[in-house]
Amino acid sequence: MSNIEMFSLDKMSSDKNPSDTVDSIVGELNHLKESPPFIVISETVDKYSKFVMPTLWSNYFSSDSVQYDIIYEARFDDLIKIESAKDTLHNISVVINKGPIQKNRKTEILRHYLPIEISSNARILPYDPANSFELLTIISMALKVNNNSCIIYASAHDDIEKIPKSNVVVCEDDVMNGLYLYRRAESNMKTGRILAGGRSLLFAIKMSEWLKDNIGLLFEVWSCPSYTIVSREVEMTEQKNIYSEGGEVGNPHVIKSLNDGLITIAMTQYDSLISEQISKNFYNGFLALGFVKSWEGKEKNEVISRILYHLMRNEFLSKEAFRKAMISIEIK
Repeated sequence: MSNIEMFSLDKMSSDKNPSDTVDSIVGELNHLKESPPFIVISETVDKYSKFVMPTLWSNYFSSDSVQYDIIYEARFDDLIKIESAKDTLHNISVVINKGPIQKNRKTEILRHYLPIEISSNARILPYDPANSFELLTIISMALKVNNNSCIIYASAHDDIEKIPKSNVVVCEDDVMNGLYLYRRAESNMKTGRILAGGRSLLFAIKMSEWLKDNIGLLFEVWSCPSYTIVSREVEMTEQKNIYSEGGEVGNPHVIKSLNDGLITIAMTQYDSLISEQISKNFYNGFLALGFVKSWEGKEKNEVISRILYHLMRNEFLSKEAFRKAMISIEIK
């Protein structure tokens, strides 16, 4: 496999987690003999080569001497470290935050407040890919654009449970726009939709199946690799419409995609403030949920109970149906 072919999206498994995808990229680079279109600078990999280098080597590179685009992969705890990486190495195409969820038998994820800090920094374009397909799309687009004025940032979780494949054709541009339909409901008579980014996408898929099997409500599932990108586009479009002398310039991606008035539940593995960013675009029963990760035990039941209460409050579920559903998940 050549260096170009390894980024062919139709040749890589879409159900692989982003962290393993980074490892696969590194593995391919370690076997390359010809010159690649990019190199990887990493602080987490064990095996280095002439195309995969430890972060301490980054001090030897400058914008004048580097002939390659750079993927900078590390474990970032704060915004300053992300910004300084880009300021030091101007050829960086994408910054990947490889945050493990398993370390020393304890669960770890990226620090929850970091995405909130990133969302307020217009210089950073943040993504939270759920699988290999999304991460490869982000990396491929970043290499094509190579915009030195901004930082394309992607988190890379290593959840071992595979995410079921999408049952619709996905447009790569929609991934970059931060929102796309992942699983279509079984009938056009759907009740609503669940949006989810990163690790929470698997929970959203299981939640939609639970709602169908237990209370007969049909929900489609949308992957949201970046609530921040979606929110920013809305704000930019509103500003352009205000100052446009020739009338409105058009609608943002989220309005074009979700302009049907359905009840909407937005999930994220981080603080609910991340998914709350897009709330103003929905007027019919919007619910933002944070720290949604594991489909098991008390955490699962708490999320289900909040969704059931939200459906009852918005008259999509009767009080009797709500009571029976709560009993079925053993919450009283």
